[in-house]
Amino acid sequence: MTELAEIHVPEGTDVTLMARVQTRTGTYPAQTDNDSYTAHLFDLSGADPTADPLNATLVEATVYPSATGTPTTSGAWVTDTTGYNFIYTLPGANIAEGGRTYRLEIVIDSSNVAGGGTDSGQIAFAALIHALPLLVQ
Repeated sequence: MTELAEIHVPEGTDVTLMARVQTRTGTYPAQTDNDSYTAHLFDLSGADPTADPLNATLVEATVYPSATGTPTTSGAWVTDTTGYNFIYTLPGANIAEGGRTYRLEIVIDSSNVAGGGTDSGQIAFAALIHALPLLVQ
């Protein structure tokens, strides 16, 4: 994880996380290198900030659509001209209460974390989501 994304959204709003997944050597793991994709959500403002009510297994074809892992710049990607190869939309129902800060963590179990195809482990990244309360309901 090189940088923690941070976003402020109205409570109950869907949040789409786009990322460029790379191995330690800068290559892009192919779908066949990745064994599983999991999303975790922590309410950092809650009584137990380590509780993970989401713990969702993600569908590879939906979140990592390129078989080769090659990034694309289609869609809403505006960060650079290289693009993204991972996309996940967190349903707004998971951040329905405003005034809270959530941490969304994505974990990819991969057999290619070092770029050589023989080093199994995890590729992980995260985003902080600040759910802003709506004053008119």
